[in-house]
Amino acid sequence: MNNYIVKILESFYITHDVKCFIVEKPVGYNFISGQGTEVAINIPFWEKQSRPFTFTCLPDKEYLEFVIKIYKDHNGVTNMLGKTNSGAELIIGNVFGAIQYKG
Repeated sequence: MNNYIVKILESFYITHDVKCFIVEKPVGYNFISGQGTEVAINIPFWEKQSRPFTFTCLPDKEYLEFVIKIYKDHNGVTNMLGKTNSGAELIIGNVFGAIQYKG
């Protein structure tokens, strides 16, 4: 499994508990709408705490986008993502998933 370190280009709250992350797209990284990847935060301890998220951008964009519900009452990955902003790094894995948009 390949891992890619990507920088968060933008992060902002859409609602009080839903946050959008726009991150760098590695060269040659391709996906089909409906697929996802494992995401971890590139800081000690959290780099081993990956969780699956689906892409919320179109595959032809020059960036990757995730829209993630933040659970502030849990001491987990989404709570930490809620505290993670532009300039920080995420670790993403290979693309996976069989769900595909068919029109």
